[in-house]
Amino acid sequence: DIAKWSEVKNYFSYMFDSVFEPSYELPENIKAEDAKAFLTKYKSVYSPKDDRQQWFNKIKDICPALGFAADTKEYKKNPEAYKGHVGDVSTVIRIALTSRTNTPDLHAITALLGDAEVKSRLQNTLNEYKN
Repeated sequence: DIAKWSEVKNYFSYMFDSVFEPSYELPENIKAEDAKAFLTKYKSVYSPKDDRQQWFNKIKDICPALGFAADTKEYKKNPEAYKGHVGDVSTVIRIALTSRTNTPDLHAITALLGDAEVKSRLQNTLNEYKN
């Protein structure tokens, strides 16, 4: 992903407030109201104490109530029954925290950003989707 040292700063800009520029653009298959509903629920269950599996299970647990498949295989078997899958809602979190659709391990990023910054970025994103 990084071809030369000069690209490092931009590539990891989401880790540093001084260079982080939020962008809230969602993929075409995710509606802002769905992203807002998911982030609202996610913010209420997020805990920096969760290990990677607990963290991901919480994301999966939110999916069915919002019309998303908690399992990608289930979505692929019956895509017309869902708005999307757990990977789609994980992308919503990734965008809220990093302004990107592709990053290294998102659970590790949340740990590095810290509880206060994660909650702040989630709230900022929610505020953006209210408009």
